[in-house]
Amino acid sequence: LDSVADPDSTRATWRHMEEYFAQVGVYVLPSTDVWYDDTRFLIDRLTAIDAGTDRETVGTRDRFAGRLDLERLGVAGMSFGGSTAGVTCIRDRRCKAGVNIDGWQFGQILDHPLQVPFLFMSREGNGQFPVFFGSSAIAMPFFRWIALPNLALLGTTDGAIIERVMSRYLLAFFQRYLLDVPQALLDAPSPPDDLRDATLTVVRPSTARPAPNAPSGPS
Repeated sequence: LDSVADPDSTRATWRHMEEYFAQVGVYVLPSTDVWYDDTRFLIDRLTAIDAGTDRETVGTRDRFAGRLDLERLGVAGMSFGGSTAGVTCIRDRRCKAGVNIDGWQFGQILDHPLQVPFLFMSREGNGQFPVFFGSSAIAMPFFRWIALPNLALLGTTDGAIIERVMSRYLLAFFQRYLLDVPQALLDAPSPPDDLRDATLTVVRPSTARPAPNAPSGPS
Protein backbone atom coordinates (compact mmCIF):
# COMPACT_ATOMS: atom_id res chain seq x y z
CA LEU A 1 0.00 0.00 0.00
CA ASP A 2 1.05 3.56 -0.73
CA SER A 3 -0.10 5.54 2.30
CA VAL A 4 0.52 8.85 0.55
CA ALA A 5 -1.46 8.01 -2.60
CA ASP A 6 -4.15 5.95 -0.84
CA PRO A 7 -4.31 6.79 2.89
CA ASP A 8 -7.88 5.53 3.31
CA SER A 9 -7.00 2.02 2.14
CA THR A 10 -3.94 2.03 4.36
CA ARG A 11 -6.05 2.97 7.38
CA ALA A 12 -8.62 0.27 6.54
CA THR A 13 -5.94 -2.39 6.18
CA TRP A 14 -4.30 -1.43 9.46
CA ARG A 15 -7.62 -1.48 11.31
CA HIS A 16 -8.46 -4.89 9.81
CA MET A 17 -5.13 -6.23 11.05
CA GLU A 18 -5.86 -5.19 14.64
CA GLU A 19 -9.35 -6.68 14.41
CA TYR A 20 -7.84 -9.92 13.14
CA PHE A 21 -5.42 -10.14 16.06
CA ALA A 22 -8.30 -9.58 18.47
CA GLN A 23 -10.50 -12.26 16.88
CA VAL A 24 -7.90 -15.02 16.72
CA GLY A 25 -6.91 -14.47 20.34
CA VAL A 26 -3.29 -13.61 19.64
CA TYR A 27 -1.60 -12.17 22.71
CA VAL A 28 -0.35 -9.07 20.91
CA LEU A 29 -3.22 -6.71 21.72
CA PRO A 30 -3.75 -7.83 25.36
CA SER A 31 0.02 -7.60 25.87
CA THR A 32 -0.08 -3.97 24.78
CA ASP A 33 -2.05 -3.06 27.91
CA VAL A 34 0.14 -5.22 30.16
CA TRP A 35 3.37 -3.68 28.91
CA TYR A 36 1.87 -0.20 29.18
CA ASP A 37 0.80 -0.88 32.78
CA ASP A 38 4.34 -2.00 33.61
CA THR A 39 5.78 1.18 32.11
CA ARG A 40 3.26 3.37 33.92
CA PHE A 41 4.11 1.57 37.18
CA LEU A 42 7.78 2.40 36.67
CA ILE A 43 6.99 6.07 36.03
CA ASP A 44 4.80 6.10 39.17
CA ARG A 45 7.67 4.69 41.21
CA LEU A 46 10.12 7.25 39.82
CA THR A 47 7.65 10.01 40.67
CA ALA A 48 7.32 8.75 44.24
CA ILE A 49 11.10 8.37 44.60
CA ASP A 50 11.63 11.94 43.44
CA ALA A 51 8.98 13.18 45.88
CA GLY A 52 10.55 11.22 48.74
CA THR A 53 7.30 9.32 49.38
CA ASP A 54 8.27 5.92 47.97
CA ARG A 55 8.29 3.10 50.51
CA GLU A 56 8.12 0.14 48.11
CA THR A 57 11.36 0.29 46.16
CA VAL A 58 14.23 -1.75 47.58
CA GLY A 59 17.64 -0.14 47.58
CA THR A 60 19.18 3.28 47.99
CA ARG A 61 16.23 5.21 46.62
CA ASP A 62 16.73 8.24 48.87
CA ARG A 63 19.77 9.41 46.88
CA PHE A 64 17.42 10.23 43.97
CA ALA A 65 14.84 12.21 45.99
CA GLY A 66 14.39 15.66 44.47
CA ARG A 67 16.94 14.91 41.74
CA LEU A 68 14.81 13.47 38.91
CA ASP A 69 13.65 15.88 36.19
CA LEU A 70 10.40 14.10 35.37
CA GLU A 71 9.16 17.06 33.35
CA ARG A 72 11.63 15.90 30.70
CA LEU A 73 10.76 12.22 30.66
CA GLY A 74 11.22 10.20 27.48
CA VAL A 75 10.26 6.60 26.74
CA ALA A 76 12.16 4.37 24.30
CA GLY A 77 11.98 0.71 23.39
CA MET A 78 12.79 -1.87 20.73
CA SER A 79 10.36 -4.20 18.95
CA PHE A 80 7.30 -4.65 21.19
CA GLY A 81 9.01 -2.34 23.67
CA GLY A 82 9.00 0.30 20.95
CA SER A 83 5.28 -0.20 20.47
CA THR A 84 4.90 0.18 24.24
CA ALA A 85 6.74 3.49 24.05
CA GLY A 86 4.20 4.73 21.51
CA VAL A 87 1.27 3.57 23.62
CA THR A 88 2.74 5.22 26.71
CA CYS A 89 3.21 8.52 24.90
CA ILE A 90 -0.42 8.38 23.75
CA ARG A 91 -1.96 7.49 27.11
CA ASP A 92 0.29 9.17 29.68
CA ARG A 93 0.98 12.89 29.43
CA ARG A 94 4.09 12.50 31.55
CA CYS A 95 5.82 11.15 28.42
CA LYS A 96 7.27 14.19 26.63
CA ALA A 97 8.95 12.33 23.74
CA GLY A 98 9.26 8.72 22.60
CA VAL A 99 11.22 6.35 20.38
CA ASN A 100 10.11 3.13 18.68
CA ILE A 101 13.07 1.12 17.38
CA ASP A 102 11.87 -1.29 14.69
CA GLY A 103 8.61 -2.32 16.32
CA TRP A 104 5.10 -2.57 14.89
CA GLN A 105 3.05 0.20 16.46
CA PHE A 106 -0.05 -1.25 18.11
CA GLY A 107 -2.37 0.61 20.48
CA GLN A 108 -5.16 2.18 18.38
CA ILE A 109 -2.76 4.61 16.78
CA LEU A 110 -5.40 5.56 14.18
CA ASP A 111 -7.92 6.63 16.81
CA HIS A 112 -5.49 8.37 19.16
CA PRO A 113 -2.66 10.07 17.24
CA LEU A 114 0.58 10.87 19.02
CA GLN A 115 0.70 14.41 20.37
CA VAL A 116 4.35 14.49 21.41
CA PRO A 117 7.54 14.30 19.32
CA PHE A 118 8.14 10.68 18.35
CA LEU A 119 11.07 9.05 16.58
CA PHE A 120 10.40 5.92 14.57
CA MET A 121 13.39 3.85 13.44
CA SER A 122 12.95 1.10 10.88
CA ARG A 123 14.07 -0.40 7.62
CA GLU A 124 12.40 0.75 4.43
CA GLY A 125 9.01 -0.57 3.39
CA ASN A 126 7.78 -2.03 6.67
CA GLY A 127 4.18 -0.75 6.44
CA GLN A 128 4.36 1.58 9.43
CA PHE A 129 2.95 4.66 7.76
CA PRO A 130 -0.33 4.63 9.74
CA VAL A 131 1.80 5.77 12.69
CA PHE A 132 2.08 9.14 11.00
CA PHE A 133 -1.62 9.81 10.41
CA GLY A 134 -2.60 12.80 12.53
CA SER A 135 0.57 12.75 14.63
CA SER A 136 2.09 16.10 15.43
CA ALA A 137 5.83 15.52 14.96
CA ILE A 138 7.61 12.37 13.92
CA ALA A 139 11.19 11.95 12.71
CA MET A 140 12.08 8.63 11.15
CA PRO A 141 15.43 7.42 9.81
CA PHE A 142 14.94 4.48 7.44
CA PHE A 143 17.88 2.10 7.19
CA ARG A 144 18.57 0.93 3.63
CA TRP A 145 18.53 -2.79 4.39
CA ILE A 146 18.67 -5.24 1.47
CA ALA A 147 16.95 -8.51 2.33
CA LEU A 148 19.00 -11.65 1.87
CA PRO A 149 17.34 -14.62 0.10
CA ASN A 150 14.94 -16.38 2.46
CA LEU A 151 16.11 -14.23 5.37
CA ALA A 152 14.07 -11.03 5.21
CA LEU A 153 14.88 -9.91 8.76
CA LEU A 154 18.57 -9.36 8.02
CA GLY A 155 20.40 -7.20 5.53
CA THR A 156 23.83 -6.36 4.20
CA THR A 157 24.46 -3.22 6.26
CA ASP A 158 27.21 -3.78 8.81
CA GLY A 159 25.94 -3.93 12.40
CA ALA A 160 28.42 -1.31 13.57
CA ILE A 161 27.02 1.15 11.02
CA ILE A 162 23.45 0.50 12.17
CA GLU A 163 24.49 0.98 15.79
CA ARG A 164 26.17 4.28 14.94
CA VAL A 165 23.10 5.54 13.04
CA MET A 166 20.72 4.54 15.83
CA SER A 167 22.86 6.03 18.60
CA ARG A 168 23.45 9.36 16.88
CA TYR A 169 19.82 9.93 15.91
CA LEU A 170 18.39 8.74 19.22
CA LEU A 171 20.71 11.00 21.21
CA ALA A 172 20.03 13.99 18.95
CA PHE A 173 16.28 13.41 19.17
CA PHE A 174 16.14 13.34 22.96
CA GLN A 175 18.57 16.25 23.28
CA ARG A 176 16.29 18.38 21.14
CA TYR A 177 12.89 17.40 22.46
CA LEU A 178 13.74 16.81 26.12
CA LEU A 179 16.61 19.27 26.70
CA ASP A 180 15.69 21.84 24.02
CA VAL A 181 19.20 21.75 22.60
CA PRO A 182 19.35 22.50 18.82
CA GLN A 183 20.49 19.54 16.72
CA ALA A 184 21.95 20.15 13.29
CA LEU A 185 21.67 16.44 12.54
CA LEU A 186 17.87 16.63 12.56
CA ASP A 187 17.80 19.77 10.40
CA ALA A 188 20.26 18.63 7.74
CA PRO A 189 18.75 18.01 4.27
CA SER A 190 20.75 14.77 4.09
CA PRO A 191 22.72 12.70 6.63
CA PRO A 192 26.48 13.29 7.01
CA ASP A 193 28.84 10.94 5.21
CA ASP A 194 29.35 8.65 8.20
CA LEU A 195 25.55 8.17 8.45
CA ARG A 196 24.86 7.84 4.73
CA ASP A 197 23.03 4.53 5.25
CA ALA A 198 20.10 6.41 6.82
CA THR A 199 17.30 8.53 5.41
CA LEU A 200 15.57 11.01 7.72
CA THR A 201 12.03 12.24 7.12
CA VAL A 202 10.21 14.66 9.43
CA VAL A 203 6.40 14.61 9.49
CA ARG A 204 4.41 17.51 10.92
CA PRO A 205 0.80 17.31 9.68
CA SER A 206 -0.99 20.64 9.91
CA THR A 207 -4.23 18.81 10.73
CA ALA A 208 -2.93 17.28 13.95
CA ARG A 209 -5.22 17.77 16.93
CA PRO A 210 -5.76 16.06 20.31
CA ALA A 211 -7.56 12.75 20.15
CA PRO A 212 -11.17 12.70 21.47
CA ASN A 213 -11.33 11.87 25.16
CA ALA A 214 -7.55 11.70 25.39
CA PRO A 215 -6.36 11.57 29.01
CA SER A 216 -5.25 14.91 30.42
CA GLY A 217 -2.82 13.35 32.88
CA PRO A 218 -1.53 10.02 34.19
CA SER A 219 -4.10 7.27 33.64
